[in-house]
Amino acid sequence: MTREERLECIERKLKILNIKFFILGVLCVTSGSKRYFYYGYINNSIVTTIVFLFLIVGWSILSFLLLKLFLSKSKKTGYKKNRIGWLKYVIRILAFAFTITGACAVNMILISDLADNRIVNILNTQPTITTEALVTGVSIHNTCGGPKTYAVIEYYDNYVKIQQEVYNGNGEFKVGSKYALKFAVDYPEMYIIYR
Repeated sequence: MTREERLECIERKLKILNIKFFILGVLCVTSGSKRYFYYGYINNSIVTTIVFLFLIVGWSILSFLLLKLFLSKSKKTGYKKNRIGWLKYVIRILAFAFTITGACAVNMILISDLADNRIVNILNTQPTITTEALVTGVSIHNTCGGPKTYAVIEYYDNYVKIQQEVYNGNGEFKVGSKYALKFAVDYPEMYIIYR
């Protein structure tokens, strides 16, 4: 086998590997989005972590592959040799980065809206149970934006206790208070509180 044939063989294998990674990235984004759509309402940090890991890994793979493709198609010029060409190159890279970031943000926003619409649709069209929820405590979560306060509520579905956390930024929910709550029969963690 000559050197050229070996190089062609390596190039073919790299193209196949890139295609496999592209499919893996699309599958990760699709799987994470689907999991959030169907299970995003569940108050479980493990599910949320898995969903966001799938989305981050998928978008990272797609970003890397598309950036690699983009850089292989454009010519890099030195700043001292061709300032205008260098500036165009930098602007193209920044536009690419903003486009990928925008696509990721649109994906997150769209899936979140679709999941919220699904919850509203289920609570409005499928059988529900109205019960009373008791605020049993307060939980504080440290986030990037600072600490956030959540009220811990509990209610029962056929003698099974369900605990949920509700955002309580304005201190509306007081420990010991009771609120009317409607939840879906098929999805007891899917609820709406009447205030």
